[in-house]
Parts: sequence; C-alpha cells; structure tokens
Amino acid sequence: MRLTVNDFIFNRKVTSSDVQDLLCGRTDVPIYINDRIQVASQRATQAFYETVEGILSCKEQDARLDETEARATPNQQNEIPGR
Repeated sequence: MRLTVNDFIFNRKVTSSDVQDLLCGRTDVPIYINDRIQVASQRATQAFYETVEGILSCKEQDARLDETEARATPNQQNEIPGR
C-alpha cells in the first residue's frame, strides 16, 4: 500500500482532493493493459529524453567553462623558455 501511495503522490503532500483517487484508483491510468503499456512507454521515453538533455546541457556548460578558463589564463605553451 505504501508503494502505491508513494507512486501516486510523487513525493508531494496529499490533499483532500487526492483521497478519491487513492481509494478508487487514478483516473489518468488507462483501464486496458495495452493502453497502460503504451502510456508507460511514452513516460519512459520522455524520461530518457529529459535525462539525455540534462547530460548534454551539463556537458555544454562544462565546455563553456573550460573555454572561459582557457581564455582567462595565459597560454603557457607559446612561452619561450629562458625569457
């Protein structure tokens, strides 16, 4: 029962309007198994896209920071030793 409630509320506070859905089941979940599979697949695909987008955004931000740091520090490879 706890897992069902946790799946329903997604770590948010339960309100009085949630009681009917907790007792009778969610109304946004399809009745037929094929529809449930399709909805679950769509949710998994969306979660995957969001994960990939988050990873790529972090990589882009890291690349920008590296580029900024490289421009801010003197280029030591072009320095001639002994001068």
